[in-house]
Amino acid sequence: MAPIVIQPKDSDTSTTFSVRVQKELVATFDRLSQKTGRSRNELINMAMKYFADNAVIAEPKSQYDTGGKGYTVIEPKSKNP
Repeated sequence: MAPIVIQPKDSDTSTTFSVRVQKELVATFDRLSQKTGRSRNELINMAMKYFADNAVIAEPKSQYDTGGKGYTVIEPKSKNP
């Protein structure tokens, strides 16, 4: 009998990690999964990619500039490949 050759997944492109998530958020992703036919994992990856591509980092403005009110963007949006 010939052996069955099973190639490993392409582990270079993904990794596994654990996060704590509010139950309501998990339920939201489960509903989205049912409505779209996409896995919860796929939807979470899409959400994380969107966040990474659109997040900006800000720091409080100096009190000398605005009396301590408001924020200054210190890192503009970055487009990840």
